Amino acid sequence: MTATALLGHLETGIALFNDRVLVVFKWFAIALLVSMLAIVDIAVFMHYVMNDALSWSEEIAKFVMVWLTFVVASGFHHMTAMASDDPKFTALAAYAAFKEKSGEVYVPSPEEKAQFVAAVQRLKDWYIEKFGDKWLKLLEESIAAAEMEIAEEDRKLLV
Repeated sequence: MTATALLGHLETGIALFNDRVLVVFKWFAIALLVSMLAIVDIAVFMHYVMNDALSWSEEIAKFVMVWLTFVVASGFHHMTAMASDDPKFTALAAYAAFKEKSGEVYVPSPEEKAQFVAAVQRLKDWYIEKFGDKWLKLLEESIAAAEMEIAEEDRKLLV
């Protein structure tokens, strides 16, 4: 398994765990809200109907309200952070700004790529002579693997 695939699986696992935690927090917030409503209703009933106020109801209701505030605020913060960091939105906004400025994406032709490779061959030879080709081969293999993954993703999207 490649490092990229491993990171993809890790990211998916973290996202699934995160979704489960958000569901638990949502139900916890609902339970807190219902308990606070029940405590306040019981306190009002006891005070005005039974003429015997509960001594603990106000403190417990405040305690539950504070917990509810923190739980809901953290969930809301997470949802807004997820929405604003979503690559679809940030990439689309960047592309729209780029197009607005009359920008064009330049993609070199295969001939231009070949000219570039030929032009930097002396530099590559110098690097191999000075440092060896171990890391350069690893880099080139990683680039080839990334290009294959990108081509595969493009093929899936375009078909």
